[in-house]
This record gives sequence, structure tokens and C-alpha cells, in this order.
Amino acid sequence: MSLFTACSDDDEDNSWKQIPQTEISGSNATLKVNGVEAASGSVQMTVKNESEAVLNLKNVIPGYTDVPVNVELEKQADNTFKFAGATELNTAPAITKATESKPAVMEIEVDGTISLDGKVTVNMKVSGAGLYVGTYSGDKLSLKYSDTELLGKSVVYSIQGTTPVLTLVNVIPGEISTSIAAVYPAEDGTFSGEATTAAGNAVKYSGSLNAASGVLSLNVNVTLSDAATGGLAQLWPLSHTLYTGSYVAENSPFKMKWPALDKQAINGEQLSEVGSSLVSQILAEVLKDVTFGADGNLTATYYPTIIMGTKEDGTPKTFQDWMMEHIFAMKINVSDRDWLTSPKNLAFWYTKDSKLYIVLNLEMILKTVAGDGGTDLTAISELLKSLATADDEQLAGLMAQLANMDVVKDLGLDLSSLSVAQIKEVLGWLTTGIPLNYELTEAGLHVYVDKTMVSPFMPLVLSMMPTLQAELDKLAAEEPMIGLLPLLLGIEKLTDFQTIWNENTSDFELGINFSK
Repeated sequence: MSLFTACSDDDEDNSWKQIPQTEISGSNATLKVNGVEAASGSVQMTVKNESEAVLNLKNVIPGYTDVPVNVELEKQADNTFKFAGATELNTAPAITKATESKPAVMEIEVDGTISLDGKVTVNMKVSGAGLYVGTYSGDKLSLKYSDTELLGKSVVYSIQGTTPVLTLVNVIPGEISTSIAAVYPAEDGTFSGEATTAAGNAVKYSGSLNAASGVLSLNVNVTLSDAATGGLAQLWPLSHTLYTGSYVAENSPFKMKWPALDKQAINGEQLSEVGSSLVSQILAEVLKDVTFGADGNLTATYYPTIIMGTKEDGTPKTFQDWMMEHIFAMKINVSDRDWLTSPKNLAFWYTKDSKLYIVLNLEMILKTVAGDGGTDLTAISELLKSLATADDEQLAGLMAQLANMDVVKDLGLDLSSLSVAQIKEVLGWLTTGIPLNYELTEAGLHVYVDKTMVSPFMPLVLSMMPTLQAELDKLAAEEPMIGLLPLLLGIEKLTDFQTIWNENTSDFELGINFSK
């Protein structure tokens, strides 16, 4: 009996008891999530018996510090153990608010091998919305708006309650944040759908989430609501009406109004007429029309320069020649040219509360203007981003830094004329858009700013006058006719505008007119 009992104990396989139950990491752990090796994390196995164990995945699945998975064990001929199992997670990842969720926000399947000397290989197949939770921006976001690249935005994918939500931040014009609920990715991470936003805008979206690269690819197509378009969604040709009788027409391409309190004192009324006429001629040379797209895109048909033409002797005309030729012209006469169309996504628009808002995408504009070169424009863009999140003391320091930039000093701009409140208001326009007045008339569309809107910023504009006068004096030394420009504007020198604004202004308006 003793002999047979001893033989029975020797034949029993207890090698499963030798499986390491300590934490395994580093070079001893090969961990793959959906075929891609995880950059960090560890595993620990708790063995129940020869066929059952619990595999704990520690900091392997994004947003979860510890994921236990029940697995089945199977010993192999080489004295290793295969294992396989699956689990569901019903709480959101730690990077969002943890909430109970059904169906599961994430499903995990595991298989692999573990050796008695502490080597482990784990293959994990992970699917579900929770896998992709996070904020996507910069090189982690490939965003298209109306099938065209859109830079400088961010998108958040989160679990809210039991529902995965895709949130677009400052993507749709007029909406600071747009939440699209029930965006469930397929097993390969792709998704698509349609939604109506809280503001009534229609959205079609499609994209893909890639857990391995951490990149969200998203294409958004938007149709603004009737309230957001305000009847403006169409192509608007620039008006070519210039004079009504002997006065510049109300619907001239550019219209300036600067009526005086005292018409006998130095005033801006002559400038209003001359400026309206001359700027209208210049504007007609460089702008053919604008299109307020139904998707919120603002594009223009334009030409980058004025075509000066040539003199009778065949030599090129100077700008002074062109100006003197056009300043007294009674009509708009633009020569034929190959007009260009501005790219999409540089500027957006929407209407709200009887205002037209123009939203500039600085990152897209600077990429177009400056390319890859390191210019002052790029530096200004970075400063503006810093200003947007700065407190009052930081604002003062950053504005001082901006004031020292060459492009600012060359213009003679006195940034100290702006208060912190005004700076914050302007910075707010980067998000909400620049507010403008607009009016639909029998002739077409009138877009303008009035005295109330420009008054806070006129000291900044007028601060350039001494610098501009100095430059004008230099030019007049070489070309005396240029020195007559102030007289043509009804003043003796450009700095007189400071006196006019402060002492003899009853109203003020700058506007652009488009025809139907």
C-alpha cells in the first residue's frame, strides 16, 4: 500500500502551482493591444487551480489602472501554460467621469502564454467606445470641414452617462461647443451619422478612431440654420455704383461717413467723399465678390494687386499715376483679369441678434500667408494664444512683448491705448467672431461698423498718424505731388485726424456694399 501511494503522488501534475503570481513587466512582459505592442503596463496572474486563473492587466488599457480577466489555463508540452478569456467594462475610463454604462463601454479579449520562469505574452483584443476616450488636437486630430483641411481646433470623445459623445470645440460657426450624442465606433473604429445641433444646424459626420496611433480622423459637413444665415447665404458681387449726382453714392463699393459737429471747423467730411471714392476704386481692383456659404465658409473672388497699366510711352504707371487717374473718376472701370478664389476654412460667418459675425481662423490664415517660414506673423499668433488664457497681470506683460515687435513699432502703434477690458473683448472675437452691422437693402447688402463700435479702438488707429505723416513727408521730398494728399483730404497734416475725432465728430461709419 505504501509503494502504490507513493507512486500516485509522483504522477500528479502540480506544475500549475509554480506559475509566478508576482507582477510581471518590462522585458519579461510582451503586451499587445489590437496587434500593437503597449508602451507601458504590467500583468499579474492569480492562479485558482490547474485550469482557472485571473489575469490582472495593470495600466495597459488606457484609462484603467487594473482590469481583471478570468482566463482558462491549458498546460503545453514545453511546460508553459496557454490562457484565454474575456471581460466587459461597464465604467468609463478614469480620464472621464466614471459612470455605470450598459451596453459595455469596452470589451476585452485576452490570450497568451506564461512560463514558469516568469515570462508572459499577452494578446489583447479591445473594442468599444471607452477605448477612444480623450481630447484630440494638433497632430492627433485630422479634421476636415466641408472636405477641406481645418487646423487649430480640438475634438473631445467622452462617455456621458451611458452614452459616448463627440464634442466639437469651436468648429461650427456660432457654436463654442457642439455635442453629438450616441457616436458608437465599429470594431475597426469607424463611425458616421447625422445630427441637428442645439443651435439648429444640420451636421453630417464620418471618421475613424485609431487606438494604436491615438489619432482621430473626422470629416464634418454642416448646413447652417435659417437663423444663423439670416438670408445672406449666397454669392454677393461687389457694388460698382460710385456716384449719385455729384456725391459718392450710398451704395458705393466702400462708403465712409464722418459728419461734423461744426462744418466751419476742420472736419472729416471731405475725407468721407474723397476716401469713399478712392477706396472704392482700389477695392474694386482687388475684390470681385464674396460668398457667404451655407456651411458657414466665407470665401472671396479676388486679385492680389492693382493693375496699374502703362503710360502712352509704354512705361509702367506708378501708384501715384494710377491714383491721380482714378481719384476723380466718376465710375468704376475694372480691366479683365484672371480672378482668384480664396481657400476654404480661412474665415467663417454666421448671424445672431441682428449682427453679422466674421470668425477668422488665425492658424489657417498664417499658414497660408507665412507658409513654413518663421515670421513675426507666426510669433504674433503664438502670443495671441497666450493672451487668450492670461490673467490681467500676464496680459500686461504679453502686450509689452507684442509692442516690442518690429511689425508693431514700424507702424507706430501705441498698444498702451488699449485697456485690459478692451484686449479681452478683442481676444473674445477669436472665438465668437468680429461683430458687424448688416442691412439688406433694395440695392443689395450693406455691411458696416458705426461710431459706437469703433470708438474704443480709434486711439490705437490715430496713434499711427505721426508715423504715417513722417513717411508721407519723406515721399513728398521726392515726389511733391504726394505732399498735396492731406489738402486733398481737407486737412493740413494727417495728425489733424486726432483733433477731428476728439473735437468735431457727430457720427462715424465705414461700410462695404454688395449688389444683388
